[in-house]
Amino acid sequence: MANQFRGTLAQCCLGLLLAGMFSAFALAAQGAVHDEPAKLVFELYAEIGPDSEVQLINGVTAKRKDWPAIIIAPLDHGRCSAALIGPGVFVTAAHCFDRGLDRPLLDNVRVEAGGQALVAHCTLAPDYIQGFKNKVESAPRAPDDFALCSFTLPAAMPEQLQALQHEVLQVDTPLAAGDAVLMTGYGCSRLADLGAASANEKALTNAFRIGNAKVYAGAAAQHPQIEIRSAVSSAPVLCDGDSGGPLISGVTQTDEGGTRRVRGVNSTVEVLGGVAISRITPLSSTAFKNFARQWLSEHPGKEICGLNAQAGFLPCRQ
Repeated sequence: MANQFRGTLAQCCLGLLLAGMFSAFALAAQGAVHDEPAKLVFELYAEIGPDSEVQLINGVTAKRKDWPAIIIAPLDHGRCSAALIGPGVFVTAAHCFDRGLDRPLLDNVRVEAGGQALVAHCTLAPDYIQGFKNKVESAPRAPDDFALCSFTLPAAMPEQLQALQHEVLQVDTPLAAGDAVLMTGYGCSRLADLGAASANEKALTNAFRIGNAKVYAGAAAQHPQIEIRSAVSSAPVLCDGDSGGPLISGVTQTDEGGTRRVRGVNSTVEVLGGVAISRITPLSSTAFKNFARQWLSEHPGKEICGLNAQAGFLPCRQ
């Protein structure tokens, strides 16, 4: 299985800080790497996102008001997206916190809302932590590319967090080949941005995008991540430089406000020939379910919609 995930960082990593990774490799022979303090700051898409020009590669326009539970943090070479799935709880990709060999994992995390900076604490999948400790060089370091984060809600609640309808996880039913899903992403809008053209042809739009897709047949037999194989000229594709955004079922690009469920988080993308392979870490795996239940036991009072909080009742969307 490890060989199926192994590849060059330049080919497949979405959200790892690639320049930092290569610098770490170069400096390793000279001794320890001395970093400036680093942080990851998430902002509400509903506060910072534009209402227009919002599209996945080959996707369609989205509406900011339909995505109040999406938060986005800038990385050195892209963006890390996340979904709020309970009051003060969000899910994202583990590799968003990974800065490369010989650099510690990011643990200075904030959520900014309504002008307030809220301190967040994130827990990464155990297998990912082990891959980091073992200095696994594939990207991501383990197929369990997920993390859960918590932050304390302030007494004076920002308007955007008041009565927020959080996204709902669906963990009991795995996605099957051919299932319809809605891809989300943040970072680019053209094939050129996937590395298929020269750098001066790239045009990062830094906007949240959506697009209809179907789960690829046979992906489960190859590895535990969900695959979406897209013809890069016509079908939705993840952007190289975006990580952690949710894969959604139950809605389409023309019906964003229906009954939707989070089924996975964006992990990697790779272009082979004329096909882009978008890989998403599923949340229906035994690994994630055990991880989430253990996380809840260690965070008494926290709620995750779809696990210990019911859809259709605040704080969860229908």
